[in-house]
Amino acid sequence: SYAAIGDIGKVAKKRNFEIIVCHIKEDIPDRKEAEASAVRCAAELAPKIDAFYMTLVSAMIGKSAFPKILEIMNKHKIPIFAQSGSAEVRRGALLSISNKDFNPVGRFHAAIMGKIINGAKPRDLEQVFEVPVRIAFNKATAKLIDLKENTYKLVLDVTDEIYESIGESQ
Repeated sequence: SYAAIGDIGKVAKKRNFEIIVCHIKEDIPDRKEAEASAVRCAAELAPKIDAFYMTLVSAMIGKSAFPKILEIMNKHKIPIFAQSGSAEVRRGALLSISNKDFNPVGRFHAAIMGKIINGAKPRDLEQVFEVPVRIAFNKATAKLIDLKENTYKLVLDVTDEIYESIGESQ
Protein backbone atom coordinates (compact mmCIF):
# COMPACT_ATOMS: atom_id res chain seq x y z
CA SER A 1 0.00 0.00 0.00
CA TYR A 2 2.77 2.51 0.85
CA ALA A 3 4.50 1.91 -2.49
CA ALA A 4 1.36 2.96 -4.43
CA ILE A 5 1.62 -0.07 -6.69
CA GLY A 6 -2.15 0.01 -7.30
CA ASP A 7 -1.94 3.59 -8.52
CA ILE A 8 1.04 2.75 -10.69
CA GLY A 9 -0.93 -0.13 -12.21
CA LYS A 10 -3.74 2.26 -13.15
CA VAL A 11 -1.30 4.66 -14.81
CA ALA A 12 0.41 1.77 -16.62
CA LYS A 13 -2.90 0.61 -18.04
CA LYS A 14 -3.89 4.13 -19.06
CA ARG A 15 -0.48 4.95 -20.60
CA ASN A 16 0.03 1.47 -22.04
CA PHE A 17 3.24 0.33 -20.36
CA GLU A 18 4.10 -2.86 -18.55
CA ILE A 19 5.18 -3.18 -14.93
CA ILE A 20 7.73 -5.86 -14.17
CA VAL A 21 7.82 -6.70 -10.47
CA CYS A 22 10.56 -8.36 -8.47
CA HIS A 23 9.88 -9.03 -4.80
CA ILE A 24 12.70 -8.72 -2.31
CA LYS A 25 13.06 -10.34 1.10
CA GLU A 26 12.61 -7.25 3.25
CA ASP A 27 10.82 -8.86 6.18
CA ILE A 28 13.57 -11.23 7.31
CA PRO A 29 15.95 -10.72 10.23
CA ASP A 30 19.05 -11.36 8.12
CA ARG A 31 19.83 -7.88 6.71
CA LYS A 32 22.60 -9.23 4.48
CA GLU A 33 20.20 -11.65 2.81
CA ALA A 34 17.59 -8.89 2.48
CA GLU A 35 20.18 -6.65 0.83
CA ALA A 36 21.38 -9.46 -1.43
CA SER A 37 17.79 -10.11 -2.58
CA ALA A 38 17.40 -6.42 -3.52
CA VAL A 39 20.65 -6.48 -5.50
CA ARG A 40 19.59 -9.75 -7.20
CA CYS A 41 16.28 -8.15 -8.21
CA ALA A 42 18.08 -5.14 -9.65
CA ALA A 43 20.39 -7.39 -11.68
CA GLU A 44 17.45 -9.46 -12.89
CA LEU A 45 15.35 -6.44 -13.84
CA ALA A 46 17.98 -4.16 -15.42
CA PRO A 47 18.17 -5.89 -18.83
CA LYS A 48 14.35 -5.99 -19.08
CA ILE A 49 13.28 -2.47 -18.06
CA ASP A 50 13.30 1.14 -19.24
CA ALA A 51 13.02 2.70 -15.76
CA PHE A 52 13.32 1.53 -12.15
CA TYR A 53 10.99 2.51 -9.30
CA MET A 54 12.86 2.09 -6.03
CA THR A 55 10.22 1.78 -3.35
CA LEU A 56 10.70 2.60 0.31
CA VAL A 57 11.30 -1.08 1.04
CA SER A 58 14.31 -1.10 -1.27
CA ALA A 59 15.71 1.97 0.45
CA MET A 60 15.07 0.56 3.95
CA ILE A 61 16.68 -2.86 3.62
CA GLY A 62 20.14 -1.43 3.91
CA LYS A 63 21.97 1.68 2.84
CA SER A 64 24.84 -0.39 1.48
CA ALA A 65 22.49 -1.98 -1.09
CA PHE A 66 21.81 1.36 -2.77
CA PRO A 67 25.27 1.86 -4.36
CA LYS A 68 25.14 -1.70 -5.72
CA ILE A 69 21.68 -1.16 -7.20
CA LEU A 70 22.77 2.22 -8.57
CA GLU A 71 25.82 0.65 -10.23
CA ILE A 72 23.69 -2.02 -11.91
CA MET A 73 21.10 0.46 -13.16
CA ASN A 74 23.71 2.97 -14.36
CA LYS A 75 25.54 0.23 -16.27
CA HIS A 76 22.30 -0.46 -18.15
CA LYS A 77 21.48 3.29 -18.49
CA ILE A 78 18.29 2.82 -16.46
CA PRO A 79 16.87 5.89 -14.69
CA ILE A 80 15.88 5.38 -11.05
CA PHE A 81 12.86 7.06 -9.50
CA ALA A 82 13.26 6.81 -5.73
CA GLN A 83 10.10 6.84 -3.64
CA SER A 84 11.96 7.90 -0.49
CA GLY A 85 12.87 11.38 -1.68
CA SER A 86 15.77 13.78 -1.97
CA ALA A 87 18.31 11.76 0.01
CA GLU A 88 18.33 9.02 -2.63
CA VAL A 89 18.61 11.60 -5.43
CA ARG A 90 21.58 13.14 -3.64
CA ARG A 91 23.13 9.66 -3.55
CA GLY A 92 22.55 9.07 -7.29
CA ALA A 93 18.92 8.26 -8.13
CA LEU A 94 17.77 10.35 -11.09
CA LEU A 95 14.46 11.63 -9.72
CA SER A 96 12.20 11.71 -6.71
CA ILE A 97 9.70 13.89 -4.98
CA SER A 98 11.57 16.69 -3.25
CA ASN A 99 11.13 16.52 0.50
CA LYS A 100 13.30 19.51 1.25
CA ASP A 101 10.45 21.36 2.96
CA PHE A 102 8.47 19.60 5.71
CA ASN A 103 6.25 22.60 6.49
CA PRO A 104 3.23 21.18 4.61
CA VAL A 105 3.49 17.93 6.61
CA GLY A 106 3.65 19.89 9.87
CA ARG A 107 0.63 22.00 8.91
CA PHE A 108 -1.33 18.85 8.02
CA HIS A 109 -0.62 17.19 11.39
CA ALA A 110 -1.27 20.44 13.29
CA ALA A 111 -4.65 20.80 11.58
CA ILE A 112 -5.59 17.22 12.48
CA MET A 113 -4.54 17.72 16.12
CA GLY A 114 -6.46 21.00 16.26
CA LYS A 115 -9.63 19.29 15.05
CA ILE A 116 -9.24 16.52 17.64
CA ILE A 117 -8.62 19.02 20.44
CA ASN A 118 -11.80 20.80 19.36
CA GLY A 119 -13.88 17.61 19.61
CA ALA A 120 -13.54 15.76 16.31
CA LYS A 121 -13.17 12.00 16.45
CA PRO A 122 -9.93 10.82 14.80
CA ARG A 123 -11.76 8.06 12.91
CA ASP A 124 -13.96 10.70 11.27
CA LEU A 125 -11.01 12.70 9.92
CA GLU A 126 -9.33 12.23 6.56
CA GLN A 127 -5.83 10.90 7.27
CA VAL A 128 -4.36 11.14 3.78
CA PHE A 129 -1.67 13.74 3.23
CA GLU A 130 -1.00 14.57 -0.40
CA VAL A 131 2.62 15.59 -0.88
CA PRO A 132 2.96 18.86 -2.79
CA VAL A 133 4.47 18.03 -6.16
CA ARG A 134 8.08 19.12 -6.13
CA ILE A 135 10.87 17.32 -7.95
CA ALA A 136 14.43 16.47 -6.93
CA PHE A 137 16.78 15.78 -9.88
CA ASN A 138 20.39 14.65 -10.17
CA LYS A 139 22.13 16.22 -13.19
CA ALA A 140 25.22 14.00 -12.89
CA THR A 141 23.12 10.85 -13.02
CA ALA A 142 21.20 12.20 -16.02
CA LYS A 143 24.46 12.60 -17.92
CA LEU A 144 25.79 9.24 -16.73
CA ILE A 145 22.76 7.37 -18.09
CA ASP A 146 22.62 9.46 -21.27
CA LEU A 147 19.20 10.92 -20.57
CA LYS A 148 17.84 12.34 -23.82
CA GLU A 149 18.58 16.06 -24.16
CA ASN A 150 14.93 17.08 -24.61
CA THR A 151 13.91 15.07 -21.53
CA TYR A 152 16.83 16.52 -19.58
CA LYS A 153 15.77 20.08 -20.41
CA LEU A 154 12.10 19.38 -19.66
CA VAL A 155 12.85 17.88 -16.24
CA LEU A 156 15.37 20.59 -15.41
CA ASP A 157 12.76 23.28 -16.18
CA VAL A 158 10.30 21.89 -13.60
CA THR A 159 12.76 20.78 -10.93
CA ASP A 160 12.76 22.38 -7.49
CA GLU A 161 15.84 20.69 -6.03
CA ILE A 162 18.90 20.05 -8.22
CA TYR A 163 22.01 18.03 -7.40
CA GLU A 164 25.05 18.59 -9.56
CA SER A 165 26.95 15.48 -8.49
CA ILE A 166 26.43 12.01 -7.03
CA GLY A 167 26.90 11.92 -3.27
CA GLU A 168 26.57 15.70 -3.02
CA SER A 169 26.16 16.93 0.53
CA GLN A 170 23.24 19.16 1.31
